[in-house]
Amino acid sequence: MSNVALLPIVADRYTPCVRTIRIVGLNLTGATMRAQVRAVGDTPGAPLVDLQTVTNGNAEGLRLVSVVTAAGVTTSTVEMVINETTMEALPYEGELGDATDLAWDWQATLSGRKRRIAKGAFRILGDGVTGADMAPYDRGEAYGGDQSDTNGMTTGATLTFGDDVVTITIDGADQLAVIVAEAETAADRADAAIAIALAAADRAQAYANQLPDFVQGSPGASATEVGLFAAAKGMTFVSAINRIRTTGRQLRGDGGAAWYVRWVAPMPALAAGQQDFSWFQAADASRWVLEAGQPFYPQQFGAMGDPSLTRTTIAQNIAVGSRGPDEAAAINAALLAPMVRELIVTAQHWFGTDIRKPSGKHLRGLDRATCGFHRIPLIGNQARPQFGVYSEDDDSGSFSDFFVNCQRSGYTGAPGSNQQQLLNRCSGLIIRRDSRNVRASRVDVLNSHGYSHYTCAGSAGNAGPTPKDTIREDCRAYNGQTGFEETGLGLTHENIDCSVYTDPLDGGIVLPMECAFHSYSGVAFIRRIRCSFIGNAPAVLDAIADGVDSGTIINIDCDYEPTGGQAAIIITNPDPAGVGNPNNAGRRIQKYIIRHTRAVPARIFDNQKSPYAVQADNAAVSIEGGEFRGLGITASTGAVVDIRNGAVVEGSRSDGLFLFALNIDGTGLINWYGKAGSVTAINTTDPNLARPGADFGVTFYDFPKLYPASGAGGYTLPPYRQRVRGEKARGAWGSYNPTADNLNLYVNIPLQTSVASRDLTDISLTLHAPDGTVVWPKGVTVTYDWQSDAELQVRIGGTDPLNNFGLRYSILEWTA
Repeated sequence: MSNVALLPIVADRYTPCVRTIRIVGLNLTGATMRAQVRAVGDTPGAPLVDLQTVTNGNAEGLRLVSVVTAAGVTTSTVEMVINETTMEALPYEGELGDATDLAWDWQATLSGRKRRIAKGAFRILGDGVTGADMAPYDRGEAYGGDQSDTNGMTTGATLTFGDDVVTITIDGADQLAVIVAEAETAADRADAAIAIALAAADRAQAYANQLPDFVQGSPGASATEVGLFAAAKGMTFVSAINRIRTTGRQLRGDGGAAWYVRWVAPMPALAAGQQDFSWFQAADASRWVLEAGQPFYPQQFGAMGDPSLTRTTIAQNIAVGSRGPDEAAAINAALLAPMVRELIVTAQHWFGTDIRKPSGKHLRGLDRATCGFHRIPLIGNQARPQFGVYSEDDDSGSFSDFFVNCQRSGYTGAPGSNQQQLLNRCSGLIIRRDSRNVRASRVDVLNSHGYSHYTCAGSAGNAGPTPKDTIREDCRAYNGQTGFEETGLGLTHENIDCSVYTDPLDGGIVLPMECAFHSYSGVAFIRRIRCSFIGNAPAVLDAIADGVDSGTIINIDCDYEPTGGQAAIIITNPDPAGVGNPNNAGRRIQKYIIRHTRAVPARIFDNQKSPYAVQADNAAVSIEGGEFRGLGITASTGAVVDIRNGAVVEGSRSDGLFLFALNIDGTGLINWYGKAGSVTAINTTDPNLARPGADFGVTFYDFPKLYPASGAGGYTLPPYRQRVRGEKARGAWGSYNPTADNLNLYVNIPLQTSVASRDLTDISLTLHAPDGTVVWPKGVTVTYDWQSDAELQVRIGGTDPLNNFGLRYSILEWTA
């Protein structure tokens, strides 16, 4: 008897059901696969779902994606697809909102013998909203499969087959277990904190009921709970009392209640700058310092927060007269206090100077919707750009679950190139200098006339101490000059599930945005995973600056959608000749990867604003799958772009200019590998002015679906018999009987072999200017003639000597 995996599936009704299943221990090459869904096991008649073996990744069925053998162990990966229409047609059970429970199993025929691979419940969730227009009001009673196991596969799973056992790993289950454990621990801590808080509230209420503003701890008293912070400062304590608790900072229950211990030698010396923040001196000259180990909040240090700010005020443009006091000094003192390892923000605070979190400490809020910091806008010109909340030389610290609203501080409407305007900038959340292993999670930055999220070196030219191994996760930027910026020689950083939006939440002025994601100055490693942008700016600008190469930059599963006519992804050395900085000459991005990413700029059919999905120069670029639209992909001087793994590229325009969906400018190169994917070029004004790839610099090592194509439009191009490409420098040209009206320049181009048919030979000729651009000088004519079936002569007419030019050619002979 063979082992069968018990693998329940949980699926949404109004979306396709797509699951990736890895089978460790079985080689399914050549296997015939079938899976069915029925009401319960042994239900007769036609199945509700009947999946067969398919090879098309878009088709409904079971597709063998890959078979890999590593260390002697074979793993087969299968993708199961059930179309949305099939899911919607499945029966409904019970009341509105109830799940429908069915049964499924999966068989494979190996070497003529059937084997049951997996079985289990097939649950259709009943909480779908979008797409439920035709859902019935009246449903039959539940009659389907086993309802006992609801922890089904929602994305993928791994089945490991051994001699006597099959092991199942559902994707994400290990992470889920950790999350559940952490949640349970947090819940236990929360329950304990609630109990302590309730007990303290009961005691405080008891005191309040007996005597108004009653204060214990007066001379001769023995109780350890005293009144408000100010009252405690005015008290005299008997020597037997060494630990006290205040009931609030300004009012009872205002969040400022805290435990203090009597300071005595040889306890660490008390910093003068911390007086009345983390310690105070009572009327009898005794000193009391906050006790370590308790939760710490800004209110305990005198930062009470602005009570007029609520969950909705973060999305409002707050008037000057409505602002609360500047609490930056108290917040900075709280973060600097030696007993504070974590500061918990529970309110919204105004700050007028930078807030700095010291190394290794943790600044977190309860949630980013209600907890955070509002910048008091700076007035007048600044000597340097300002920070919002930041850390430097930070070892393993963190930021989480709050917002920073920069309030457009420093923005006057001056042009972005204005030097004083640049000095007046205010950034949001900054990690800088020699920081290591710092994490920012669920932090929003709003209205930053600067860098919303900034990870940077600490010296001019970005060559000083540089952050390493920093991470921003599930962070967002709204209405900022730049969303996420990383700069510094040797910097390593990751952005995971981060998003950028150009629109403000408060209805105020929209700040000019440079780009959403930006890196430069010799970064060593940048990785963006599932990051997204929609708005009026380029999505990504990764550039060379400060005379150094950049290392590896990766975009994985990202979604970029510029809306204002900008390119989605720009990879560039903006100073390739070293005019601004001689050290920039020849610098490039060493390794640039775009994997399974959607780069779809809005189609603005304008000669000046037609956007590319990817625009690259001076970089080695690898594109692996994904979707790219706008004008398509262009490679300029110094760029080599390799495309593989089924990428979909579509270029379109309607301005009457020629379009190459894969475009070459200068000495760039684009190489296509694999038959999967497609390249489409559309010119709505004149379809004849559109081709999938440029005549120079684009090589198809395999042909994907191409449109338009030589031959029947939309079908694979026929294979070519020979292809000759190259460039003849001006020094290789000759001149035949030149006159004052015509220099009669010429150059001969030999072929690899004699052509079989001149009619099936495409010839493309372009003049290459000294500055790297491909131009056609005024008054110059270029013609060609066959010297023989193995040699072509190109003639260049006109009076321009074309010094330092080159003749670039591409000769392609098709077989049919």
